[in-house]
Amino acid sequence: MSDHRRLVRPLDAAPPTPNFPEGVSLAGFALRDIPSIHSLLERAYAKGGGSVPSLDRWWPSVAADSDFDPELCVIVKDTEGAVIGFALVWSSAFTKDLVVDPSWHGRGLGTAILHDVFGRLAARGHRSVTLKVMIDNPSGAERLYRNLGFVEG
Repeated sequence: MSDHRRLVRPLDAAPPTPNFPEGVSLAGFALRDIPSIHSLLERAYAKGGGSVPSLDRWWPSVAADSDFDPELCVIVKDTEGAVIGFALVWSSAFTKDLVVDPSWHGRGLGTAILHDVFGRLAARGHRSVTLKVMIDNPSGAERLYRNLGFVEG
């Protein structure tokens, strides 16, 4: 039996406009943010739903992956510059990681990040986006994905 579900969502011609919560902003990918991104991944996965290897293993494996494109990374920061949301999306239209700082859960940040991902991928001509969600994910991620039109596939 699998420990995850693979979900897929078609990308419409006009994806929804991201509606980010007040007090956050999108940031471009920068190497200086990698430790903060990794720390967010660790916090987000601390209670289950995923895992991340140590920083010295995680970043080299991401950077070396042929599907890695920094233009597809969605990085969200709060007003103090802390990374509070992150999506790692492969150029094959696979969302590898989507994490939101637990203190920001329930504010629409995950939805806004995914809407941004949909727009980035649609602009590149992708017709769908896929992801995996761990069955034991306690964060409500699968409910979010299904509410946004993801189905098993």
